[in-house]
This record gives sequence, C-alpha cells and structure tokens, in this order.
Amino acid sequence: MKKGFGLMLILSLGMLVACRGPEETETSSTSKSSATSSTTSISSSESSESSSSESERSEDSSRSEVEPSTSSSSGKTSASEPSTFTKSSQPTESSEPSQASESSEPPTSTEPTENTADAQAELKAMHSELHLPTVTAPNGKALNIASAVEVNRVNVLYYAMDEALIMNHRQLNNETPFASYSVSDYGSNAEAQAAVNYIVDDSGQAVDLGYGITGHQQGAAGSTYLNWQEGNWSLTVRGLNSEGQDPVATAKKMVNYLEEAFLPVPKTLGQITVDLGSSGYQRAQVVWQVDEIVYRVTHQDPLGALQVAVSWE
Repeated sequence: MKKGFGLMLILSLGMLVACRGPEETETSSTSKSSATSSTTSISSSESSESSSSESERSEDSSRSEVEPSTSSSSGKTSASEPSTFTKSSQPTESSEPSQASESSEPPTSTEPTENTADAQAELKAMHSELHLPTVTAPNGKALNIASAVEVNRVNVLYYAMDEALIMNHRQLNNETPFASYSVSDYGSNAEAQAAVNYIVDDSGQAVDLGYGITGHQQGAAGSTYLNWQEGNWSLTVRGLNSEGQDPVATAKKMVNYLEEAFLPVPKTLGQITVDLGSSGYQRAQVVWQVDEIVYRVTHQDPLGALQVAVSWE
C-alpha cells in the first residue's frame, strides 16, 4: 500500500509539473515580450526625444540665419535686400508710368482745352513785338497753332481740329495745317523786294473783273493765267485747263471782297498768287513788303487768305 501510494504521489507531482510547465513558459515568454516591448518603447521614446531635440536645434539654427538679415534691415537698408528689391520691382506711385508721362508733358496738353487753351492768345503773348493776323479755323473747328523761330524769321502754322490744344502741342506733328504766316527780315529793301516776287503782265486778253478793274488772261502749258493790279498789289490766278478751272470766276470773287475789305499797305510791293491746280495750305499766297521785312500769308482757300491778310494788325 505504501509503495502504491508513493507511486501515485510521484505520478501526481509529475502531472502537476507537466501542467504548470506551459503556463510558466507562457508567462516567461510574456515577460520577455513585455520586456522587449518596453525596450522598444524606450528606444522609440529616446528616438522621438532625439528627433525633437534635432528639430529644435534646426529651428534654432534657422532662427540664427534669419536674425542677421532682420537686424540688418533695421539699420541701413542694403540695395540687395530681398524685401527692398521686391517692393521696388512692383508698380508704385513713384514709378507709375502715367506720372512720368505727366511730368514730361505740359500741364494742360492732353485736356480738351476749349476753355483753357487759346493758342492764338499764346502766340500774341509770345510775339507781342510782331504784327500778327487774326485767324479763324474753317467749318467751326478749334484753332490750333505751331510756331517756330529761326534766324531772322518767325513761322506760324494754323490747324483746324476738333479740340483746342496749347500752342506747339506734339499732336500737331500728325496734323495738316490749313494756313500759315511768316515774318522774315531780309536786312535790305532790295532783298525784301526780290522775295516778294512781284508779277506784272498786261499781255493777253482783257477781262472785265468789275468795279472798273481790268484783268489780262493768257494761256500757257495747259494752264490759264489771269493778272490784274490794285494799288501796289499785283494779283495772279492760275487755273488748269484739264480740270476746267476758270480763273475769271475766282478773280471776280476776290475783287468783290476787296471792294469792302482793305489789304495792308505794302512798302513797296505786294503780291497775291492763287493756284487753283494745287491743294493744301499754300494754294493761295499773300506776300507784302514793309521796308526790309516781308510778311507772308498762305491759305487753302483764296478768300480765306485775303481775310487773314486783311486782319493783319
């Protein structure tokens, strides 16, 4: 009995050991795994702290690189400073093209200056020492003027436009004048007389122009010329035969106008020439001499030329 009991005790102990063995092994394995996980967690924590530390050092380093630029901008501004370059490369009030163009132009040069621009008044103020005519732009247009002074000569061009501009506005470079006026000092009476180009021709067919005035008409090289004299003035009208231009009709209109209007008194000569075959502001010319000075008016219209000359002060 004792022997059997002892054998059973040994077998029971063996079974107990056998049953507990896996749990202990599992517990041991769990402990080891926990230890490994703990170690991994510690390593990860250390790595995170290390990364955080490196990030802080990087930020500190970045701050240390930016700070000198910031501190230098608070002192004297460098021409190569990024912020200054960016500002200067953007449109600003000081670099705006419109302001630059305004500064390079006369103050009222581009405004519709019907009430503020009076080119004829400007011309008279600029050349108060000269005799100047009064000019009116045709077709109700605004009168604009360009004037230039050369050696012993003043030239004036007249323009008819939709808006009035100040004198010598650069826009006039693209326009065509309808009339002109010039004053030239030739230094002697003889040279001034030669510049008038006075023409007297009593040959050809006599033509009654009215008011007791007789003209003389003749043809040459496809043209018809009509000449007559009024006081110290000689007048010539040319017409093209191919265009059917009749100088007599134009001459009679001129004679009729001059019966009521008075041309300047030349000293010594005056010449009026109308070329019906041409166009432009030199179609009709009125030229007269006062001692060594020669005055010249041109106009696109014959009667317009006479009106400008009559208004001469």
